[in-house]
Amino acid sequence: MVQTEGFEDALGAGYRLLDRRGRGAAGEVWRAVDRRTDEVVAAKLLRSEHVADRDLVGRFIRERSILTTLRHPNIVAVRDLVVEGERLAIVMDFVDGGSLRDVLREDGPLPPALAVGVAAAVLDGLANAHGQGVLHRDIKPDNVLLTEQWRQLRPGDLRLTDFGIARIVADGAGTTTGLLGTPEYMSPELLTTGECDLSTDVYGVGILLYELLAGRTPFAGPGTDYTVAHRHVSSEPPRLPVPDALWAVLESLLAKDPSARPSAARAAASLRGLADQLADLPALAPQNAPGDFASARGP
Repeated sequence: MVQTEGFEDALGAGYRLLDRRGRGAAGEVWRAVDRRTDEVVAAKLLRSEHVADRDLVGRFIRERSILTTLRHPNIVAVRDLVVEGERLAIVMDFVDGGSLRDVLREDGPLPPALAVGVAAAVLDGLANAHGQGVLHRDIKPDNVLLTEQWRQLRPGDLRLTDFGIARIVADGAGTTTGLLGTPEYMSPELLTTGECDLSTDVYGVGILLYELLAGRTPFAGPGTDYTVAHRHVSSEPPRLPVPDALWAVLESLLAKDPSARPSAARAAASLRGLADQLADLPALAPQNAPGDFASARGP
């Protein structure tokens, strides 16, 4: 926890910032308190360059109704949007157990049954959002928040956060020769055409599940960001030593052709159907990147 000396802790009229909990590409996450109810909440303060972009701020304000109406046990609820001077903040539920990134960093790969349960819970949240026409676009361990008892996989123990933020920020970036996003998690169609749809999120869950099983993303390895990105289009994901039925579902999530991927709801059901045969399997040892990647036909 970081308390910044001299930092103005008031956030609008309704909130007070307590301590900084994390920092990412889009901004900082703070633990805060709702002055009206004394309830602890989370506030994501966007980076100053985003706040200076009037078009981006306008998009956030226009999409406030979408962000605040997403309600599902596996989605972090957005409560409010604060626009004040040089600050733009999204106020959300506070989730107290860190993120899946923390788990991977501290514990390494998860047992297959737990990894599959996590992926199915994320897919449940996506299925709800997709039913309202809302795309996430930035599925990765950092954006899956956990309660302290998350391994029980009860409703609400895992919650997907940052809906819409990646897209709104990317839309405001203008034309660039750089990569918008993290290459390890970007879908083939986003890399080749710059376009994506609901199936892009399903691909993201495939990358997430692979990482939970292997301790690494499927296309990470030697080379630049562009090299890693190109593998999503040109290479097959290296086979993991998991049961064939699990590998078949994972391959379907990672299909190069977006139309070949299952819906979020169907993918969640397929993964839950594997529960019995995965129940007693231990976690894999962390998997190393292969010396070479098998070629695949791109989309």
